[in-house]
Amino acid sequence: MTNDTCSSCYGQRGGAVAHAETPVFVDVRTSLRAETFKAFRAVADARGVTVALLLSRMADASLGTRPEPKWVGTDVDATIRELNALRWSDNRISKHIGLTQSSVSRRRREMGLESPTPRFPRKAGA
Repeated sequence: MTNDTCSSCYGQRGGAVAHAETPVFVDVRTSLRAETFKAFRAVADARGVTVALLLSRMADASLGTRPEPKWVGTDVDATIRELNALRWSDNRISKHIGLTQSSVSRRRREMGLESPTPRFPRKAGA
């Protein structure tokens, strides 16, 4: 932690606060219209998160600073291939790896693997 202050970081009552070079979190105070807050709260409630976390994720997305997903640095396709052979559903694989179900399904299809839980069995000779 450094003792420097940043002119854009303010504590209570407008006083500048000391911060680290790369802080994990910085508290930000903002004012929203009541209608705007209600809209954010509705979206946050639907996603099961707080308004603060929703706003943080929106800021990260707009700046391109999202944390790396847990599957980065792993051989995702090999993992999908292995779990598919164990007859895991795409949904279960997606939760295990940290990808969306649609991403797992798309990658599985691109590798030419059959779904372990097909919705409609293929017709003979088709």
